[in-house]
Amino acid sequence: MEDKDDFFDILELRITLRCNLTCRYCFLGTSLHQTEYDVMLLEDYKKLIRICKDKGLKEVVFTGGEPFVRFGLLRELVEYSSYLELKTKIHSNGTLLSRERCEQLKNAGLTEIRISLDTIDEILFEKITGSRSMYKKLNDNIQNLTNHEELIVGGRFTITGLNFQQIPDVYGYCAALKFDYLELKPVANVGNATNNLEVSLPKEQHIFAIKEALRLEISKKIELRFDSPCFQFLVEDTTIPHYVCSCSSKRLSVSPSGEVTPCVYLGIEEVSIGNIFKDDIQDLYHSEFNKKMRFTLPAECKQCSYLEMCKGGCKARIYNYYKRFDRVSPECVLLSESSNEFTYRRDS
Repeated sequence: MEDKDDFFDILELRITLRCNLTCRYCFLGTSLHQTEYDVMLLEDYKKLIRICKDKGLKEVVFTGGEPFVRFGLLRELVEYSSYLELKTKIHSNGTLLSRERCEQLKNAGLTEIRISLDTIDEILFEKITGSRSMYKKLNDNIQNLTNHEELIVGGRFTITGLNFQQIPDVYGYCAALKFDYLELKPVANVGNATNNLEVSLPKEQHIFAIKEALRLEISKKIELRFDSPCFQFLVEDTTIPHYVCSCSSKRLSVSPSGEVTPCVYLGIEEVSIGNIFKDDIQDLYHSEFNKKMRFTLPAECKQCSYLEMCKGGCKARIYNYYKRFDRVSPECVLLSESSNEFTYRRDS
């Protein structure tokens, strides 16, 4: 039974949709980068954060686009959220993160920053991001970042058909720089990924990447995180944290124009559950679409012995694929295909 006093823990603020890179798998798509303009101002964000804090919010995540495009706003919001004793986290591509900006964010009270790291190969970096000039800049900036022991520093590796064999190299790079963790996430079939078939991730490549990750996990050099709900059964006997999607239940996402979605991987124009300039944020949390996303499970999932681990998979991926939530995830290899067609052994 749903409690009307329930509220989400994490507020994900996309403070801009603009970006200085054009990644081939970007969930926003390049058209938004060209047409988006910023609507919410500092006081709008502060008001929203304060309201959410009073209702039980615990953490604010700043993302984009590339949040450093609006660095002045970003710094102010980190400082304000820290003043309210909220955890603060930034998701960034790292290319605009100078030494001075690192220092300013540390002084503002930033808790954690996660950098996108999909390869350490310069040519492949250009192929994925559309920019070779930013390759050296990113590596220099990461050196600045890892000098700040007060910050939690993580990497995000998006597994695609272009880089699925690169995980050991990126893991070694992050370990050498003493990152706190490396998070692995499969590409989502949304935005630019729908038009760039080479980034799509066939089942065989996904499983290959998981096997590589499990071999690395044994070394314990840094923490591995595994953001792939439908494959959680493969890591049940490891120390890799079991990820369960928190969108619609523990987090909401707000766009620069105030549009609210349960997840950044749901299109703003297609799936907006309301707008913070017109609607009460708690009403949006309990909206019909958000409840359907949170509570709908297909009958097959209810019978699965791994339900507690994956909770039915990534609901955004299911919706993007079927435009409904009562279907088995297209990523699931236990229910969407015959189990006889899928075999996995950790030592294979």
